[in-house]
Amino acid sequence: MPHINGYETAKKIRELQNGKGPVIFAVSAGDMNDEEERSLKAGMDKYFTKPISRTALKESLFYFFKNG
Repeated sequence: MPHINGYETAKKIRELQNGKGPVIFAVSAGDMNDEEERSLKAGMDKYFTKPISRTALKESLFYFFKNG
């Protein structure tokens, strides 16, 4: 995304969807202390650091999509 970052994108999606909308996962190679908090405040549903464990991904997918 050349002109907008992931935090801004998630905020815009949530604004357009009145706080609802698609499930948004943040995936980052960084491990800064505030990245997870910033991601969740921006409207993302889950934060992962790379490499993502298969178990964590499966559990999160099941949690967010179990009713679908």
